[in-house]
Amino acid sequence: MQINIHEPEANLAQLLKYVMAGEEVIIESDDGKPIAKLVSYEQALANKSRIVFGVWKDKVKIADDFDELPPEIAEALGMDK
Repeated sequence: MQINIHEPEANLAQLLKYVMAGEEVIIESDDGKPIAKLVSYEQALANKSRIVFGVWKDKVKIADDFDELPPEIAEALGMDK
């Protein structure tokens, strides 16, 4: 269901009934662009991002010398001694 930005003020109770029945309510600006989505709390929790392990596998390479501080940086930080 899509509604104009001005409708929720007058119809919040009815909109919440729709949401409790499992429907999503999209609130649009005056020019028709979606600006918010009203969903049940349970649905919002279910849609939360989950940690997906291995997404970056074979896409990121860490250099062998990653944890070695270059001499010029060590000197600039006073750590060259």
